[in-house]
Amino acid sequence: MTGEAISAAQTLTLRPADRLTFLTDGVVEAAKTTGELFGSERAQAISGHPAASIAQLAQTFGQNDDITVCASSSHGSLQADRRSSALLPEARIHIT
Repeated sequence: MTGEAISAAQTLTLRPADRLTFLTDGVVEAAKTTGELFGSERAQAISGHPAASIAQLAQTFGQNDDITVCASSSHGSLQADRRSSALLPEARIHIT
């Protein structure tokens, strides 16, 4: 590895009740002693749970690596646009 990172910026729009969950590979790669992985499908199925709950479930399943979970939600609060008096029921998040 050269120490140089390649990244792409992404802008997402979260509408009321939308949720964005980030997790490290330690969640999906958590494994029981039998070798069964926590897996992507199980992680996706619980992605609406609080971040601490997701981390705890993966840790209890069988932690083999660091586990980090971060979740962001748009709670639907409306903001007034001062220029047009329109209500803007969304939030924008910029990820780099």
